[in-house]
Amino acid sequence: MPVSADRRSERRAPKRESSSLLHEAIDRAAAQRESGEAEVRALVDATFDVIAATGSLDPPIREIFVRAGLGRQVFYRHFASKDELLLVVLDESRQIVAAYLAKRIANADGAVAKLRAWIDGVMRQAQHPEASRRTRPFAVADGRLVARFPVQYAGSQSVLTRLLVDVICDGIEEGVFASSRPTADAQIIYDAVFLCQNRHLLLRTKPTRQTVDDLHDFAVRALRPAP
Repeated sequence: MPVSADRRSERRAPKRESSSLLHEAIDRAAAQRESGEAEVRALVDATFDVIAATGSLDPPIREIFVRAGLGRQVFYRHFASKDELLLVVLDESRQIVAAYLAKRIANADGAVAKLRAWIDGVMRQAQHPEASRRTRPFAVADGRLVARFPVQYAGSQSVLTRLLVDVICDGIEEGVFASSRPTADAQIIYDAVFLCQNRHLLLRTKPTRQTVDDLHDFAVRALRPAP
């Protein structure tokens, strides 16, 4: 399922190999007090719920406290600001999408098909009604987090671009792709696909199969070896 899948069931799966800001926050909280992990998870889950309910990446902090069943003092024990919590939530959403994309890629045969699996998986976030509703706030208003946490934001984004780098490198080995800078090329493809996804989310339109075909064709032509 896309990012709309229940986070509570997703987080019961085996721990992902890549580190996440949520795991870092949990580790810090658990070192401070026995209930720290449960408190951090409650705050993150509540924030996801309030964002989905309000459609805003700047949700009222009081609503988060109410949904989490926790007070201001507990919140500031674990997070320096609401933006710091939102950064963790954004990173966790990317971790979930990355796990979803990795499964799609693993089921594809060959680098060209794997590239399409990545692109199609990203665009499905704008095709699935519930995924669109939950993803739209991140497309609308994450610029503030980029400005406040540029290093952490870029690190969070890399969980998605690393999948593309691996696909491009596989394609180079297969002889179907050519790239002297796989990381740079992966970032360009990422920017193009997510810009298209965000436009559909903002306009509340659904990308079609032709949209995915066009993005995939563009990426393959860009990576195709010169004759």
